[in-house]
Amino acid sequence: MLSRLPAEAAWPVAEPWLEHKRKFRRETAYAILRKTGVDEKAGARLLKIFLRTGDQAALELIARNPVATRDLEIGKTLPLFADEYWRMRMVEAVLIENSSKAVAFKFVYPREFTHAVGRQKKNFLLSELRSLFDLNAENLDYLSIYAWALGQLGALSELSELREHLESLSRSK
Repeated sequence: MLSRLPAEAAWPVAEPWLEHKRKFRRETAYAILRKTGVDEKAGARLLKIFLRTGDQAALELIARNPVATRDLEIGKTLPLFADEYWRMRMVEAVLIENSSKAVAFKFVYPREFTHAVGRQKKNFLLSELRSLFDLNAENLDYLSIYAWALGQLGALSELSELREHLESLSRSK
């Protein structure tokens, strides 16, 4: 029944369980909020809950809800994610909410930024991806996500350039 409520109505019901000493209760609250979503005020509260409990699910709720990123210091929040995928989801949430704010993290989290741009198909950020390519041209791990993102953006000339670059890398070895 709680999962059918809007976020602002579900939060007061689920919030007391978020800090419960029993993990099962906390997980129940996270499940409810995953279905209902959270509002912009929830980001700071969920961050405090994470700092007290260590539950990555609290951070994941922020990453799932772009409005929850509005009042957070993203630079201090991103390193708290244990998993690259969820860091990318956080960058993606920031990208949805405020693209210029997300661009600030492209050098610190290039894979996450590139993946987020590809998922959101933000063609206007292609020049940002090109600058990351120049810095990560030898990093095959980065180049794989870069190739995928270019495909998502339909950037055929950049894909051709990448193919030529990869061929030259393989010839030089």
